[in-house]
Amino acid sequence: MASSDIFNVMFLCVINIFFMVAGSVLNSVVIISIWRSRQLRKKLCYFIILVLSCFDFAVVSITHPLLITSTIYYSLNEISKTRDDIKGSISFLLCGFSMTALLTLNIERFLALTCPYFHERSVTKTKLVCLQNFL
Repeated sequence: MASSDIFNVMFLCVINIFFMVAGSVLNSVVIISIWRSRQLRKKLCYFIILVLSCFDFAVVSITHPLLITSTIYYSLNEISKTRDDIKGSISFLLCGFSMTALLTLNIERFLALTCPYFHERSVTKTKLVCLQNFL
């Protein structure tokens, strides 16, 4: 393997490790802050932010190590179709959960801004979780 390839593999691993650590720490701060504050847990918009942070934490803590191992395996020319399919499926599912949580957050915020009376009377945590499961 050429020295430029080794440099590229090391660069990709370092960048993924940096994003994994930063994402884990920052999402953990959000999760712990909302979890420990009774006032924040009662509010509807913070509940959706908590759900989104939990999904993002799962994405960062699972997907980035998979990317790091994939980079290392590819650099060693150990390519396995089943391993790549499993990693792709896991990454696709986790990113999909995160995106549906983000979409639910956007829908909830849109309703709060455009129809505040409807939002106050009708939108609940249970309905938002059902909407997220539906999407």
